[in-house]
Amino acid sequence: MSWRDYWEGESAVYVSDRHKSAHYSHLADDILRIAEESANQLTSLRILDFGCGEALSADHIAARVGHLTLNDGSASVRRHLQTRFGELANVTIAAPEALVDTPDGSYDLIIVNSVLQYVDKTAAGPLIGTLRRTMRPDGRMLVADILPPHLSALTDARELLTFAARDGFLMAAVAGLVRAAMSDYAKIRAQIGLTRYSAAEFQELAASVGLSSTAMPRNIGHNPHRLAFILKHGKGTV
Repeated sequence: MSWRDYWEGESAVYVSDRHKSAHYSHLADDILRIAEESANQLTSLRILDFGCGEALSADHIAARVGHLTLNDGSASVRRHLQTRFGELANVTIAAPEALVDTPDGSYDLIIVNSVLQYVDKTAAGPLIGTLRRTMRPDGRMLVADILPPHLSALTDARELLTFAARDGFLMAAVAGLVRAAMSDYAKIRAQIGLTRYSAAEFQELAASVGLSSTAMPRNIGHNPHRLAFILKHGKGTV
């Protein structure tokens, strides 16, 4: 089983519906906060959320921007997205293969959140390079939730429990961590592993496809121990 196969089925990543809802709600708030920092007016922005997952709060983002493209590799996820958001006039739902036909410079902001850990390092450069082509000359790409080399599963679990206590699903989180240890996610993680980057390694990757990278002071979402960067056209690191 590959990671792409795994995401076609039911995931053990979310311990409850409350967890899933809170996760996407906080992500939407973070994405809008970053979008508001764009040079162009928020209501005119064209945003691509690549590897968007179920994106439960995508309507919250779409209500404030010009256009939102939800792009995911899972056919089952895209069907759910179509059911939930297909009637919104400024939302497009697409597969990764659609990037081939996407015109250069289509997007003001590209979101790549919690994606690179499931992508082999040999494929990461071509992927970021393809996304770079679709970014406007003055556009930005947010690559977030990158796993650093020494981040432990114990730290991830602790951050989940902290998040759960704050957002009201602590008991579900405790039970969910037990289930996750015996889930297909745990099995495929043991077999294939997750891709990790130090800050220097990721900035080298970005520079290799012609993008400068600025480390964000904090990751988006609930886990501050993971890395996040803003990428722009032009080599160099900050």
